[in-house]
Amino acid sequence: MISLRECCGNIEEIEKEHTSFIILQIEPIVDFYIELFQLIEVFTLKTKNNKIIESVKHIGYLSAGKKKSLLQPLFKKKDFIKTISDYKNVKFDNKLTFERRMIPGILNSLNILKEDLKDILAMKVYDDSYYKVRLKKIYFILLDDISFLFTKIFNYKWFISQGPDTPWNAYKLTSRLGINICPYCNRQYTFTVSSSNSHTTRPELDHFLHKGENPLFALSFYNLIPSCTVCNRDLKGSIPFEANTHFSPYDENPKHGFLNYNYKPLTYDGSVGLTDEIIIELEINDPSKTILTKKLQSNIDVFKYEDIAIHHRDVAQEIIRKRYFSEDNYIQILQDTFPEANLSLEEAYRYAYGNFYAEKDFAKRPLAKLTKDIAINVGSVHQYNTE
Repeated sequence: MISLRECCGNIEEIEKEHTSFIILQIEPIVDFYIELFQLIEVFTLKTKNNKIIESVKHIGYLSAGKKKSLLQPLFKKKDFIKTISDYKNVKFDNKLTFERRMIPGILNSLNILKEDLKDILAMKVYDDSYYKVRLKKIYFILLDDISFLFTKIFNYKWFISQGPDTPWNAYKLTSRLGINICPYCNRQYTFTVSSSNSHTTRPELDHFLHKGENPLFALSFYNLIPSCTVCNRDLKGSIPFEANTHFSPYDENPKHGFLNYNYKPLTYDGSVGLTDEIIIELEINDPSKTILTKKLQSNIDVFKYEDIAIHHRDVAQEIIRKRYFSEDNYIQILQDTFPEANLSLEEAYRYAYGNFYAEKDFAKRPLAKLTKDIAINVGSVHQYNTE
């Protein structure tokens, strides 16, 4: 697992860009619902459908198709609705018709949402501090009366369907982050490939807090993790994550150092790199044994890091072998062998191990984290480990 913060130096800037765009799209929807429920509150039960729909048709800042879609949560029958006028012939959802006392609460929640929209979209949902965990719970309480509208307001399907000509979309988000390797596993490529007129491929966007259980944060920047299909669908799937149970790639993780790979040889041949008879293990770097240990262990269990790492024994074997026949001086040997190249540590390391040395570059190539951890633990780069 690698840290998005270590690999992307302008995350706050990207978050502001994302949040600003989403607010521009969501505010008119919230305004629409405020107007709608004000109308429902005013009109009598007998006349409200016709008068409400006629009034809604004259709201000019949303298209007819958009208004039709936004009305759907309020009505029972939807299958025969072709135009917005058809809503005159259907009944309001029972909970709205028979619990009209809810409408003041709905309007109050909508106004709170409008006021706090920026904070919700920019919330660091991974933060396990008491204040942040409590704040998330408070929002769900304050906005409970409009929870049935969340999927229309925070519409993730709309976001990922945005075309290449839009000012912001899922492709532009992942492209700006520039994370070419899944941060959960550091194994699979997650390139973003698109142009001004077409989308080709991009990482999946994992919802750290499951969007089905937490629709309020379905479009929140820090809840969208660029990831590979294996981690997002096959391993994490619908497993519930919370800030105090699992570790997010957006969490602070200096030099990706909270989890480190190590190895144990099973035989002499394994110890000198003649065979891959070794075990690759993960060590949690949390001496205080705080909640961090629990979160990291939960990630290990979900993403099967050790089970998968064992299939990369060949990488560790090569590092061990190079260390053995070079007597811990493989990088120095490369620099001395090609003096005219004037190889820096980073260049010599990349030629030696086929990967990047600097932690900020770990999102450029698969297994950068495992490679450096093993190289340090076998003693190949210990003399350079002063970052």
